[in-house]
Amino acid sequence: MIVFKVIRWKNLLSTGNTFTEVSLNTHNQTLIVGENGAGKSTILDALSFALYGKPFRKVNKSQLLNSINNKGLVVECEFSIGSKQYIIRRGSKPTIFEISVDGTALNQDASSNDFQEMLEKHILKLSHKTFSQVVVLGSASFVPFMQLAAQPRREVIEDLLDIQVFTTMNTLLKDKTSANRTQITDVDYKIHNTEEKIELESSHLATLEQNNDVLKKQKMTQIADYVKQVNNVSEQTTKLLREIAELSSSIEDQNKVRARLEKVGTLARQIRGRHDSIVKETEFFHANHDCPTCRQGIARDHRSQIIEEANGKLAEIKQGEQKITEELDRLNSRLADISNVLAVISTKQTEAHTHQVRSAQLEQFIQSIKAELDQLTQTKQFDTTKSSLKELKHGLGTLKEDKEQLINQRAVLEVAGVLLKDAGIKTKIID
Repeated sequence: MIVFKVIRWKNLLSTGNTFTEVSLNTHNQTLIVGENGAGKSTILDALSFALYGKPFRKVNKSQLLNSINNKGLVVECEFSIGSKQYIIRRGSKPTIFEISVDGTALNQDASSNDFQEMLEKHILKLSHKTFSQVVVLGSASFVPFMQLAAQPRREVIEDLLDIQVFTTMNTLLKDKTSANRTQITDVDYKIHNTEEKIELESSHLATLEQNNDVLKKQKMTQIADYVKQVNNVSEQTTKLLREIAELSSSIEDQNKVRARLEKVGTLARQIRGRHDSIVKETEFFHANHDCPTCRQGIARDHRSQIIEEANGKLAEIKQGEQKITEELDRLNSRLADISNVLAVISTKQTEAHTHQVRSAQLEQFIQSIKAELDQLTQTKQFDTTKSSLKELKHGLGTLKEDKEQLINQRAVLEVAGVLLKDAGIKTKIID
């Protein structure tokens, strides 16, 4: 059980550069009241930010910073779980993320995401969704449990009952089911090939009774036809590969375009943020004639100079935004062209692969017919063919046994799949 003790913060939202501290365990129950805008919800945002690095309300993380200082955001939360005492310290500009247990800081060799995952899974043992649905219930943003989408409902229930293992089992089951499906497909392919070979061998055994010269002419005609097909398929494949190479060379700049688009997008967001900051500053000097800190009047000339300079900066920003917009349009247009080329390349690669598979099949047919021609000129042709046919039938029987085992395995996996669905064993545990 988590017992929250103290939450303190500074430079969060409208609070300044001095820590505001609220004790959460002085009494068994604490009621916090105040007018709109007094900062009640700020306490929830501070608690959520300390534990999960994101506000409780639906605001951007960047908006949590005090717009005047625009730096030095720090939130500290003290709580206990059992006999262990925890302190989480998190901040922005500069970035801070520290966890201490019983006065000893935890080693943070891993990335921030991994450190956060460790905090949620091994210390808090609840996700931000569960935190928002169970620990903190905000009237403005709270969604009743039955109105949540299926996945968030599943996460809340699994966190509460500690049954995430079934979701992990279901993921592993999907992998096994996919592997089983692939194995059955492979066995079907082998069975089909073996049946074709048996059919060919049986046909060959029957044709051995015919005139060898006639058979040889037929086989040679077949080989010539297959060779012609192979040459035709090879030409088509070569043409496709050449076209793919040409298309690939035409989009060699795709990584540069994506990187440039990301860089320009970041610059655009920075300029928009600078624009909003200057607009706020201008609005402040338009609306206020006295300094809110020292309560002294602001000289008209000084106010006018500041507003005039701000307007000049806004004009420069507007020109910069126009250039950035033009650059973004150009980059997005180029990226769209690249996507179209990639789609064409994918289609041609699929077609080329189909030709390559067909060419391999034709080569196999040619080799098979050549082997038959060799057999026609050898002695004991019937005995050789009968022995080969016997081996193929034995192999076919083995393949069918393998397929039956895989089908039985698939039936077991399907039953397991039913058990691991939301309406299966999870429902029984919840009931």
